[in-house]
Amino acid sequence: MSVNDMLEQKFYVRVALWLTLLAVVGAVPFAVYRLYVGDFLVAGLTFGIVGTQSVVAFYLLRGGSGLLGIHLMAVTYSIGCAAVALLTPGIGHYWLFPVVVANFYMLPQNSAVVLNLAVLATGTSVLFWDPQVGSRFVVTLAMVGLFGFIFARQVRNQKDVLNQMALVDVLTGAANRRALDAELQQITEEQRYGARATVIMFDLDGFKAINDRFGHGVGDAVICQVANLVRERIRTSDQLYRFGGEEFVIVSRHQGVDAGAGLAENLRALLEAENHPGVGTVTASFGVAEWHKGERREDWLSRADRMLYEAKEHGRNQVRVDRDPDPVLGDKVRYLHVDHRTRTPPERPRAGRD
Repeated sequence: MSVNDMLEQKFYVRVALWLTLLAVVGAVPFAVYRLYVGDFLVAGLTFGIVGTQSVVAFYLLRGGSGLLGIHLMAVTYSIGCAAVALLTPGIGHYWLFPVVVANFYMLPQNSAVVLNLAVLATGTSVLFWDPQVGSRFVVTLAMVGLFGFIFARQVRNQKDVLNQMALVDVLTGAANRRALDAELQQITEEQRYGARATVIMFDLDGFKAINDRFGHGVGDAVICQVANLVRERIRTSDQLYRFGGEEFVIVSRHQGVDAGAGLAENLRALLEAENHPGVGTVTASFGVAEWHKGERREDWLSRADRMLYEAKEHGRNQVRVDRDPDPVLGDKVRYLHVDHRTRTPPERPRAGRD
């Protein structure tokens, strides 16, 4: 699940909870009144809508599919309110107004249009009860639906723009650090069920010298080119993040440390072979770490960061991997050192990660 999907899921859960609360506050008294006057069919139908809303809300709170849950909820209350409208002509038809508005704000646009057309068709039944009043009702319901469609579409577009601004790095188009934090938090919550995930952190070697010699414009072009190369090579299920400056992080779900090390080495070789116009070759150092059960995301990222520092300290342009504790060595960490450079001896980097 991507960060955008996670945000959508949270949105659906919040909407489901509010709708359930509104159903309890608004519909239950109506159902009780119907019981009191002996209209058991409408009362039972209303209690059924509230009960279904509550079940779907619980399903979403337990981590169920947000898109599926919200569709079930919308279809249920739309059918229920349409049935109430048919059973109680005139009075019951007023329930269709909040249904039309809620559908446009809750559902994807196409789903909302289809469902609301069905609701509007049900609303035309009021014409048989009172043609004069019914025609006004149908026109009003259609206008409310049209305005709901327009406003919901604008809100959705604005939300997409804000998500883009909040979660995407403007320069490279990669996800940013805020998105990375959300992704790692989600993984540490989900991975307790046994799935694997690996973090690959890499930093461009000697990048400060590129900025000093060629200027920040050229440096930005190099960063963008690197980001594009990496995006083209990783899997669609992997996600690239710009961690800051010339440092990037790749989150690789459902892959262990060996697969992550192989990917890191492939990327290292890819970047080493690339020629940047006016600059030449720009290499990168990599640190790889797989998530350990029960580990905090800060500690997981810190292990990858430590491996990256080791790669820098031992000469750059190489991959360092943090592996599980060895049964013999105990808590000592085993490193995979991949170094295909011919330059010797390895120089010690300057202060920082350059």
